Amino acid sequence: MRFWRGFFCALMLIGTAKQAGAALIINVFESGNNVVATATGSLNLMGLSRGQSTGTPGVIPNIGTLLLGVSGSTNVYIGASGPTSLGPGGFTTVSSFSGILVGVGPSSAGPPLIWTDRSYASGLPINSTAQWNNRTINSLGLTPGQYVYTLPADSLTINVGEIPEPSSIGLMALGSLAILYRLRKRS
Repeated sequence: MRFWRGFFCALMLIGTAKQAGAALIINVFESGNNVVATATGSLNLMGLSRGQSTGTPGVIPNIGTLLLGVSGSTNVYIGASGPTSLGPGGFTTVSSFSGILVGVGPSSAGPPLIWTDRSYASGLPINSTAQWNNRTINSLGLTPGQYVYTLPADSLTINVGEIPEPSSIGLMALGSLAILYRLRKRS
């Protein structure tokens, strides 16, 4: 009986793990003949210094820039750490976009900047997209992998390439728990 109680507690933790963090996750993947980027989550901007600029959605991998959402007035935040390159490619503007402008880009001081639409308030949900028509990840000059940016009170992760679906992760966890149960039962 104790096993099943622990088993169901573990399932509940798996189901709520994504909800507990305030991190922003940007997934960049190929969909048919296009490359799609989605940004979901939120950002806690506490501890960052703010400036203002204007931003255009697009990608410039060789200087670590990826901006999604609608062009416009932005806030840029200094104080994050992370990669300064996403690959060897140059500037490519997006074919279509939606949501607020959000992403990362370079600063003259060296560390990456976090970009948000000027209307964004810390902790609010973000749901932005960008699409590059008739492109591949390779033709954009992006290098597949995971890029993690650390903020004083949060994180931003960019996944380029194959992204495991949350349901697949849950199924793997469920299978692992079943194997552990069988091993425990044998002992």
